[in-house]
Amino acid sequence: MEDAKKRHDAFPVIQPEFDAAVFGPVERGHFEPDVILVYGTPCQIMMVLDAVHWVKYEVNQFIDTGGSSCATTIGRTYTTGKISMAIPDYGERRYGHVQEDELVVSMKPDELDRVMEGLEGLGKIGLRYPLPFWGVQAETYPGYPEKYKAFCDKEMAKYTK
Repeated sequence: MEDAKKRHDAFPVIQPEFDAAVFGPVERGHFEPDVILVYGTPCQIMMVLDAVHWVKYEVNQFIDTGGSSCATTIGRTYTTGKISMAIPDYGERRYGHVQEDELVVSMKPDELDRVMEGLEGLGKIGLRYPLPFWGVQAETYPGYPEKYKAFCDKEMAKYTK
C-alpha cells in the first residue's frame, strides 16, 4: 500500500471535477478535446517539438513512462498546459497497439496552430520530414551559407584523397 501511494503521488493529478472522460480520434470531430495525443516515430516527434520551438522557444521537461505514459502525458498537459512527451508504456502498446518505434506527445488543441506554423517555417529553411542523411561524403550542403560550404569542402578534402 505504501509503494502504491508513492507511485500514485508521483503522477500529475487531474482534479475530480468531471463525471466522465471521452476519448476518440480528433478527425471525427464529435467533441472538443481538452488534450490531444500525437504518436509518431522519434524523428516525427522531434519535428513536432522543433516546430513548436520555431514559433516560441521554451524549455520543455519530459517524463518517462513511470508505468503509465498516457496518464502522465495527459495529466501534465491538462494541469499545466505544457506539451509533454513520453515513451509509451505496456498498456499503450498492448491495448492501444502503439508500435515499438513510437513516442507520444500530448498538447492542448490550440498548440496545433503553433505546430503547423512551425513546420511551415522549418520547411522554408529546408528542414522537412523525412530528414535526408548528410555525412562527410556529401558533396553539397543545401541551405547552408557559401562560407560554410567552402569550409566543409576544405575539411572533407583532407579525408577523400
